[in-house]
Amino acid sequence: MTPKDIAAVLPLTAEHKEWLEQIRLELVKRMLITTRGNQSEAARQLGIHRRTIQTMLEQPVRRKPGM
Repeated sequence: MTPKDIAAVLPLTAEHKEWLEQIRLELVKRMLITTRGNQSEAARQLGIHRRTIQTMLEQPVRRKPGM
């Protein structure tokens, strides 16, 4: 389920969207640990495209001021 899927059902604030993206990224990172860095296998197990994982990992980490 993507943030867009959730937004179609529930109204989300920018803060909610950021929080969901952080959770998605954490899930991907944990799956990459489980699959020993194999992006194709991680994508298969998560039910997403391998390119989605690559795009997520290419994005800069967003941090709130003071963190």
